[in-house]
Parts: sequence; C-alpha cells; structure tokens
Amino acid sequence: CDTLSDHYSPHKWRPKSVAALLGVVNVLIIGVMVSLIRFVYTVEKKTDTHRSDGERRQRTIEVTQQGIWFIVAYMAAWLPAIIGLALLRKSPPSYVVFIACMYPLQGFFNA
Repeated sequence: CDTLSDHYSPHKWRPKSVAALLGVVNVLIIGVMVSLIRFVYTVEKKTDTHRSDGERRQRTIEVTQQGIWFIVAYMAAWLPAIIGLALLRKSPPSYVVFIACMYPLQGFFNA
C-alpha cells in the first residue's frame, strides 16, 4: 500500500518535470519584472506634465536596470540546473556538486 510520503518522495520526481517547473518559474519571474517596469513607466508617464523638459524617466531606468540584474542573477544560478535536468537522464556527481555550488551564488549575484 502506498503511503502519502511514498507518493511525494523526491525520488519519484522526474528530472524533465522539475526542469519544466523551473522553466515555468523563470517565465513567471520575467513576466513579473516586465509588469513592474511597465507599472513604473506608466506612473512616470502620468507625471510628465509636471516635469521640466530636460528630465528623463529616471525611476523607469533604475527599475529596468535592477530588474535585468535580478533576472541575470536568477538565470546564472538556475539555468545550468534546468539544462542539466532537461538533457541528462542521470546527473553525474560532479554536475550535482556544480549545481549545489551555483544555488547559493544567487544571493551573491543579487548583491
């Protein structure tokens, strides 16, 4: 008889399913960043009537740059795992160590 813990055992997860899930998360993160940039742009566009001619949309530029850096940091940490899970049937131990080293670097890349 299968128990609930057997059903959700990490050994039952298929690598391609995990890669697909991580891919969906990547698309979601990019979508949220684009939505945030668009929101800041819309707010700044509404305040254009109160600006002098020489001012640019500084906040939009800052949010865009920060969003790009966030996406790059996330992709640098997770893209090797996604590629490895999608392409390899069984990851060699050296690849698992590489992924284990990349994951904490996401915080370093965001700093």
